[in-house]
Amino acid sequence: MSRTSAPTLEQQFRFLWRLYDRDGDGLLDVLVGGSPCTVTSSSFGSAICVTAAAAAGSTPGAAQQVKAAVRGVLGTCDGCSFTYLASKTPTLASAEMDAESRELTLSGSGFDARAPAANVVLVGSASCSVKAATANTLSCVLPGPLSAGRHRVSLSVAGSGLAQGAPSLPVLDVPLVMTSLSHAMSSTRGGLDVTLRGHGLPLHGRDLNVTVCGSPATVKSCSGTTECVFSTPPRPHAMEERAFVELGEGMCDASWQTTKVKTGAAADSLEACQAACEADPECKYISLRSLGRGCSLYHSVHEDGCTSRRHGRHEYVSYKKAAWVHGCDAEIGRASCRERV
Repeated sequence: MSRTSAPTLEQQFRFLWRLYDRDGDGLLDVLVGGSPCTVTSSSFGSAICVTAAAAAGSTPGAAQQVKAAVRGVLGTCDGCSFTYLASKTPTLASAEMDAESRELTLSGSGFDARAPAANVVLVGSASCSVKAATANTLSCVLPGPLSAGRHRVSLSVAGSGLAQGAPSLPVLDVPLVMTSLSHAMSSTRGGLDVTLRGHGLPLHGRDLNVTVCGSPATVKSCSGTTECVFSTPPRPHAMEERAFVELGEGMCDASWQTTKVKTGAAADSLEACQAACEADPECKYISLRSLGRGCSLYHSVHEDGCTSRRHGRHEYVSYKKAAWVHGCDAEIGRASCRERV
């Protein structure tokens, strides 16, 4: 039979060290009812720590034992205990914000009315400066506009701690709004710096995604939550299209060497005539006969640019083939602004 030896003092010391040195730094560790209390500052005579929420299933109002250890050495205190009380727990029921003044109005219970600064309000990570407080209402002002997204509102009251939600902590939903673009057109090769203006834009360009016609743009910078600059990407070839501009009645004046007359399928409709011109890279104008069949494709016209159209005034309508055009959306999040590139 083997005999199990009793733990040595060193083994007992190492066991206690692992038990109380929860973060492994070998310094001060505090437990309240078995839950770590985060130490924020300490000196030879005192220490400050932030308690965790009461453990699930714990009895409300029951005293919790407080334990501390320094470098694994357990401290003792006969009168040291801590109690979680519902009566000491502030409640945060609602939060409403005036978008123009950025002032928040909070409602709940357990606020410090005697010292408004004792109420600390955070909207996400942004601090909200408290102006006035009663036991059930509180007003504060944000230093600047918020970026788009969901921002949880939290409250801490000096001498009490964090507030609980009723039933959950309120959330502010800030929309993303695009109001304008500094440029409405750019080279088909992209590379144009465009200033995007709106509300709810992020503070840093790395947090912004912009697409133009489905292609990602390069975000260069953001200024506050109202302006960001991005560089346009090249235009996607798959989204290109031609456009025909109606010039009016009459045929284009041209010599016979530069005129092609199509019959058959190409003369049946305007769409078929336009398609025939699209298929001919040298085609610049078309004249379509309105009575009967006839579609004329022009490689070039006289210097007037097909403006006089002295012949066939009541039989033909002429069109000019425009340059490549493309209209699409510049998108950011769920908001969009119409842009022509």
